[in-house]
Amino acid sequence: MPYVRQQRKLGKSKWTFSKKIKLFIDSFVNFSYAPIRFMSIIGFITAIFSFIYGLFVIFNALFGKTDVQGWTTIIALITFLLGLIMVMLGIIGEYIWRILDETRNRPSYIIDEIFE
Repeated sequence: MPYVRQQRKLGKSKWTFSKKIKLFIDSFVNFSYAPIRFMSIIGFITAIFSFIYGLFVIFNALFGKTDVQGWTTIIALITFLLGLIMVMLGIIGEYIWRILDETRNRPSYIIDEIFE
């Protein structure tokens, strides 16, 4: 439906830039599962890279090329576990999003009995 916006005749709009940004974020988050998928993907990528980093640490430890004792192991473990936590949160978010979609499609009332 075509729409031509007319100019405001009186006053100024109460929509500030921050309110417009908030509306954009709310509309993006409320009607899209992209942020949940994005979190899952980032967590998966983080877990993969930290696993590769852990293999690199083990390889260097076996051949005696370790620089700082303990630092690399702690960082590898923390990043791997945080990546796994992000993936798990993304999975939980997907379940909650699907539950929300399912409840949106249900009618707000149930016909119990029809009288003729």
